[in-house]
Order: sequence, then C-alpha cells, then structure tokens
Amino acid sequence: MDASNLAAIHAELRYITYILYVIGVLTVAALVLACLCTYWTVKHRANQWDAFTVEAEDLLKREQLDKLLILASAKIKERPNYASGYWYLALALYSQGKYAAAIEQFERVRRLKPAWSLQHVDPYIQEARRRMEFL
Repeated sequence: MDASNLAAIHAELRYITYILYVIGVLTVAALVLACLCTYWTVKHRANQWDAFTVEAEDLLKREQLDKLLILASAKIKERPNYASGYWYLALALYSQGKYAAAIEQFERVRRLKPAWSLQHVDPYIQEARRRMEFL
C-alpha cells in the first residue's frame, strides 16, 4: 500500500467515526426525549385513575361521606400536595353541608391545581357561599 491509499483509508475511517458519533448523539437525544415524554405522561395522567381516586369516587357515589373524609385526610397526610386528596375532602365537606370548611379545602385545590379553578372549583365555591347566606 502506498501513502495515497493509506491517506484515503484514514480519511474514510475519520468519516465513519464522525457518522458513529452523530448516531450516538442522536440515540442519546432520542433516549432523553423518550424519558421526558414518559415523565410527563406519568406526572400528568397517571394520577387520574389511581386507586385513591377510584375508591373516593365510589364512596362519594354511595354517600359514605365519613369514610371519604377519613380516606381523603389520610391521603393528604401521606401526600400533602396531592390536589385530589383536598378535592375529595372538599366534596365530602360540601356534601355534609359544612360549607365554610369545604370552601377552605376548595381554595387549597385551587392553589395546587390552578387549571381546575374555572371548571371545577369555582362553581362549588360560589354555590357554597350562596348556601351559607341562607343558613
């Protein structure tokens, strides 16, 4: 082999090395993106149908409000920033006619999940205040 052949082989190997680096970077980028997508999905969607929510909905439908208060309070102790815990606590209090306490819990839900305010929290707070006027 002469020097020109070695130079060509060396240039080709550098090109192959460059391609391998690019493939490596793209693979790492795809992995990071997949991790971020998984994290977002778990964070924003997994809590929608957790065991607590299923049990709380069942207790609410069966109007077992004392049990719901206990369940929600325990969940809040376990996870102090868990908006669904405060939500079901507020619903139980509201259903029991304890409107002032319910409003306090709905306000906590609003602070934890501002996106729930307009559609979920505000109507209950307005109705609770209206009902308190007639007590």
